[in-house]
Amino acid sequence: MKRLSFLDALGWYGMVAILMALFLISFQYLRPTNALYQFLTISGGAGLALSCYTKKDYPAFWLNLIYAAVAIAALIHALWVG
Repeated sequence: MKRLSFLDALGWYGMVAILMALFLISFQYLRPTNALYQFLTISGGAGLALSCYTKKDYPAFWLNLIYAAVAIAALIHALWVG
């Protein structure tokens, strides 16, 4: 059985984090301005981006990197605006 690498584990974490964020926002357990929601999207996008980069899956890398960047911008906006 192949051992799971750290970067593969980051990718799996990223997938779970993004799906959890989607679930929590879709069923209105959290609001889009909630810090937990933003943390899940930032860390999930970053984890998937790193995993994709090591596999040379550049379209998925850029998608997830931009996804995490948008979440960072949304978090800053939520903190700044209130």
